[in-house]
Amino acid sequence: ALGCALSHLLAARRALADGASPALVLEEDVSIELRSGWPASLNALVDALPRHWLAVQLSIVASRSQWAELWREWRNRSSVAGGVQRRTLLRRDYYWSTTAYLLSEAGARTLVQRFSQGERGWRLGVNTVECVKADVCVIFPSLEAAGSQQAESRRGDVSTKDGTQPTRGIGIVHVVVPPLFVAQEEAPSTIAGHDVGQQRLVHVHSRRQSIALSRESARLDQP
Repeated sequence: ALGCALSHLLAARRALADGASPALVLEEDVSIELRSGWPASLNALVDALPRHWLAVQLSIVASRSQWAELWREWRNRSSVAGGVQRRTLLRRDYYWSTTAYLLSEAGARTLVQRFSQGERGWRLGVNTVECVKADVCVIFPSLEAAGSQQAESRRGDVSTKDGTQPTRGIGIVHVVVPPLFVAQEEAPSTIAGHDVGQQRLVHVHSRRQSIALSRESARLDQP
C-alpha cells in the first residue's frame, strides 16, 4: 500500500514538472475496454467540469449498496439532462480505486505541497494520514480536505467554463458515472488482501457493474 501511495504522489510531482494540466493517471492494471462506450471525449468531460476541481475519479470500486445508488442517480440524470451530460453523471464524491483519474494542476500541487519533504522525500506517517492506502487515505481524502478549506471563499463562483451550473456543488473531487476505465479482472495486485476474500468479491462485482453500466449508457445512443 505504501508503494502504491508513493507512486501516485510521484505521478503528481511529475505532472507538475511536465506541465500536464490536467494529468491522466493510470495504474498498470488498467483496462481500456470501456472506451467504445464513452459518452464523450476526455476533453469534453474536462470542459464540463466545475471550476476549481482537483480530481475526477474515472474508475469505481464500491459496495453493492453504493452501486445500487449510483445506478438510480445515473438513470435519473440521463432522463432529464441534455448534451454531453445526458449520459454522464458527475457526482460530487469519491469511492475506492486509483486505477484511473484526472488530476488538475491545482490538485497535483496540493498533493505535492501536502506530502513532499525536500526535493525527493515524502511525509507519509501517523502524523499526516490515517493509513497509507492511496485511495481511501492519501489521494482523494487529502484533496477533498484541502478543497473544502478553500471552498468558502469561492462559494459564489461555481459555474462551469461554459457559464452553466455544475451538477452538484463546488468542484473539488468528483466521480464520473458510468466509469471510463476498469481494472483487468485477472491482474494480480501487489497490495496484500486485494486478491482474496471479500475485497476480491468487491473488485469483481465493481468491474462487472462498471461494464454493465457502460453498456447500458451506450445503448441509449442506438436508434
